[in-house]
Amino acid sequence: SWALLLVLLVVVSNFLSRNFAGHIDLTSNQRYTLSGGSKKILQELEQPVRIRFYLSESDNILPLELRNFASRVEDLLDVLADASEGKLKIEKYDPIPDSEAEIAANLDGIRGEQIGPDLFTYFGLTVNGLIQTRALPFLEPRNEVNLEYEILRAIRQVTTETLPKIGIYSTVSTFEGSEDQGGASALVHLLRGEAEVIRLSGDETSFPAEMETIIVIHPRGLSTSFTMAVQKHMAAGNGLSLLLDPLTISEFFYGKVPTPDELASSWPEMLELLGVTFAQDQAVLDMRLKASVDRGQGEEVLNYLLDYDREGLNLDHPVTQSVGDLRLVAAGSLTHVDASRFSSSTLVQSTRDSSLFPAKNLMRVSSYDARQLLQRFQADDEIYHIALMLEGRVTPAAQPCRALVMADVDFMTDPFAGTTRKVQDRQVFDPVNGSMGFFLNALEHVRGGQGLSEIRNRKHQSRPFTRLVDLRREAEERYRSRIAELESQLEKLQTSNFAGNAANSLAVSGQNLDPKTVTAIRESKQVEKKLNEELYLIRRQLRSDVKQIESRIKWLNIAGIPLVVLLLGGLIVILRHHKSRPRASV
Repeated sequence: SWALLLVLLVVVSNFLSRNFAGHIDLTSNQRYTLSGGSKKILQELEQPVRIRFYLSESDNILPLELRNFASRVEDLLDVLADASEGKLKIEKYDPIPDSEAEIAANLDGIRGEQIGPDLFTYFGLTVNGLIQTRALPFLEPRNEVNLEYEILRAIRQVTTETLPKIGIYSTVSTFEGSEDQGGASALVHLLRGEAEVIRLSGDETSFPAEMETIIVIHPRGLSTSFTMAVQKHMAAGNGLSLLLDPLTISEFFYGKVPTPDELASSWPEMLELLGVTFAQDQAVLDMRLKASVDRGQGEEVLNYLLDYDREGLNLDHPVTQSVGDLRLVAAGSLTHVDASRFSSSTLVQSTRDSSLFPAKNLMRVSSYDARQLLQRFQADDEIYHIALMLEGRVTPAAQPCRALVMADVDFMTDPFAGTTRKVQDRQVFDPVNGSMGFFLNALEHVRGGQGLSEIRNRKHQSRPFTRLVDLRREAEERYRSRIAELESQLEKLQTSNFAGNAANSLAVSGQNLDPKTVTAIRESKQVEKKLNEELYLIRRQLRSDVKQIESRIKWLNIAGIPLVVLLLGGLIVILRHHKSRPRASV
């Protein structure tokens, strides 16, 4: 009976849950399974680590969302402890007001978070090594996908006795601000704890041996002595991360108006050593990777704002295989022309539906200019390399080293990468894409490690509808030439401004226009009206075609899976019926 079947199901489920502490992860990117990097860090622990988890439970004030999240946090902590083979211990405390647990939480840097009028709750943890402690003061459900990374990062911090040094040289103002500023200063915050960050002036003639890597951002006019010092440092086996840009748009967001000489990066001596050329005055446009943005006048599409969702990323390289989405802004182009010293791997590139465009013309692009860039775009069928990972030796006798060369700086700045805020006096960076994670992965690879690369951007991984992109592009191509032709005719008509000049002459002189001029004005207005009407109809038809394509793809996905299930079910029923039907006796 159904009752007996239900009882049997409950008994079996209870037996499995008690005797088999595991789960099956059916997500495409194994989101609910520890990454290989996490397991490696836990299994290689050389000292015990203790996690103290503070959660207000007894007063029953936690909202339902936090209660459910707390349960998932506990599950994650149990999985981490199991993977550590006994080296990671979990302790749970309920900080009741005026209790020893509350005192311990405050001493650990965990304070109650206000969740309502006169309602405070504790929901945080500390990671404790033999000497150091790192606190995550308040765990937020919206940052759940980053929790594994945050905990493993804290574990690695408290078990590292001596922090390596990382040097940063930058001419971009957003990288020079204090740590409590938003945007790109989050890079310094994220690096601190893993390394000692040292600001470089560009006048150095040598670097400490323990400085594992040097980050150079938007170089211009660097001295020969500094260049020689970097080369010598690389010859000792240390890394370099070089960020170039043909146009540093982020400077405009922070009130700085750079001069034309300050817009583009330049470090020819280092690029020659690496065997790389940089298209200093050219930016990459790409119609397949174009992104939409609201610049204050409604949503608009920009083909120099590039969104990478797996396409264009090297999925076989450890730096980019775990990065799901990346946004680049007026990025430049790199070419590896000399492989005598360094071999190269392309990390980020354009599609063949791309071309180069003068970067200085993108300084202040109006909505009209942006539409013109779309309508008049002509692909040149070239693939442009935007990020390269180089491996080799500065000289044959030097130690092997790695260097990242990236033709964009803005991708790591606010608002393109994310925002920074404070939670209980702790700076928290909220990424909006995988841009910052991509750079940290690349930096870790340059330094010779890969432990956290697999788990930085798990939330941003996705499976793009590449076929939908193709169909949209085909629809745009059908109308693009006619739209461009109409806009060109309108532009010529408006440039000549015949009707406007005639009307102004009339207003100034006070004289009547002759019939021939009036007729010309009327004809000009009629032509302009017809052109605008046709342009409107074509654009409306294009929007309609794109919407039909999107709807067709959506309904195919919605109806396709149930249809497949029904077909498989019907096939199984037919096969069973065929096997069970009576056979005629011989």
